[in-house]
Amino acid sequence: MRSTVSTKPHLGRENGQILVVFAGGVILLLAIAALVIDIGFVFWIRGLEQNAADPGAIAAARHIQPAPDKPMMDRVACFYARNNGFFPAAIDDTGCQPANDPNGATLTINYPPSAAAGQFAGRSGFVEVVISRPHQTFFARALGIDSIGVSASAVAAFNDGDSNPGALVALDPHGCEAGKIQGTGGSGGAKVTIQPVTDPGTGLPYAGGYVQVNSDCDGPVDPPVLAACGSGSGALKVAGSSSLDAPGVYTYGDCARDGGATITTDDANMVHQGTTPTGDPLQDLPAPRIDTSIPGQPCGVGGTPTDATTNNDGCSGAGGSPTKWEGPPCVDDNTIKCVSLTPGVYYGGWQVTNDKYRLLLSPGVYIIAGGGIKQTGGTIEAVSGTGLASDAQIMIYSTDNPLFASACQASWTSDNHCQGPLNFTAGGQFRAFGLGDAACAADPTACPYRGLLLWQDGRGSCPTYGTSISDPDPCSVGVAGGTTAISIGGTIYAPDQLVTLNGSSAVSGDVASIQIISYRWKIVGDSDLLMPYDPSLLYRLDQKGLVR
Repeated sequence: MRSTVSTKPHLGRENGQILVVFAGGVILLLAIAALVIDIGFVFWIRGLEQNAADPGAIAAARHIQPAPDKPMMDRVACFYARNNGFFPAAIDDTGCQPANDPNGATLTINYPPSAAAGQFAGRSGFVEVVISRPHQTFFARALGIDSIGVSASAVAAFNDGDSNPGALVALDPHGCEAGKIQGTGGSGGAKVTIQPVTDPGTGLPYAGGYVQVNSDCDGPVDPPVLAACGSGSGALKVAGSSSLDAPGVYTYGDCARDGGATITTDDANMVHQGTTPTGDPLQDLPAPRIDTSIPGQPCGVGGTPTDATTNNDGCSGAGGSPTKWEGPPCVDDNTIKCVSLTPGVYYGGWQVTNDKYRLLLSPGVYIIAGGGIKQTGGTIEAVSGTGLASDAQIMIYSTDNPLFASACQASWTSDNHCQGPLNFTAGGQFRAFGLGDAACAADPTACPYRGLLLWQDGRGSCPTYGTSISDPDPCSVGVAGGTTAISIGGTIYAPDQLVTLNGSSAVSGDVASIQIISYRWKIVGDSDLLMPYDPSLLYRLDQKGLVR
């Protein structure tokens, strides 16, 4: 029998392949149509929403002062939403409800802004407007996507030279005991009293002086609750026999106190737990400019000016190199050197390695470009101005030496090129205030930083506090009193670091008219620390209009 091989085409098989290719092509065309048409509609709708949210937020912000008026914020935001085509069935500016919009749009006004507002979250002086509506898809429906949610938001501000209302703000989002008050072993513990001073314009205490801890430790507490603190650990911890007395205390996670510790607030001694974390209010503050072509300031009268390239050992104490702190013995005590310093850039930082020094600081901005302020064997006996309160107006800003910033960012080391700590452990007195009118008059470049006292640059190379590095606390900010009561005022800003404040346990009358905005903060010692909340001494935010 002769076998044959057929050469006729297998039409059924080829037709099946064509159908598969055709079906795939249809799906691809639908996907392209969905991308072009449906996504195009999404962008168009979002543009409409943004056109309504922006003026709505600006108008709502005008009702933040003189006192926040949330009903009016709602009404004016609704007015602009209606004027941009949303909620057409509403008969007045209280009707911006989904039932009055054919597409089910929603309008939300948050005062203060929600966590989605980033750095403006939880901050008074700012209002957030959010408009959302679903887009019922056309071609994307064939792909199983029936609708796409579209949302736009805007944040606006209205404050006129206002300070952040927080006296103690911890930005750490997760660490336990991000805010802590504890004694040093004595029976008294640390007694912290935050007390708003009287506003001369109204005759009433300023609104502010609050404690805010962003950490979600043992939380977040949901739903939010006003309650007493438990035991154990928490975002905020008042330990031992210490006490905290403040107008209001706010935490995102839990709060805790030991049996002998007390927390006193205007809210029947309760704490607002589950509060929306606040954003970093100074996040966008531009840093002072450093011109590396100009020699830096000498360390004391007659000292050699520091140089961005060669002065790698910083302003070392007596016996150090390459420069020495120069100054005559103090008139009242020849065992202490009186060193006069003037504003400017100090490359390599201040390193006190021997002897005792009394620093007399002229008003202005002191930039520590690498190295920080370290005390290893020597003592800063006192920090003050030349005798008058106006002469003690200073800001100390710690960052990297700009010539080595890239290398420090790539691999931070504790040498004198990279950002270092700001530590003042006074043997005697610590007396200094943030920049004010006197400093501004002497140097107009200081004016934008009015009210700032100590600033640890959050954009510098130092690792964030608590990260795994050889030194667990390389760039902390610390102020410790000596034999004389602390007298300081101004804002201490360290967004990535720990700030420690240690009162003078041997004396009474420590006064710190300060505001601490830091990654974490800790108040220690066995002294009574009064913290008057006085906005005139703090950094003041001046913002109006759309900010996000």
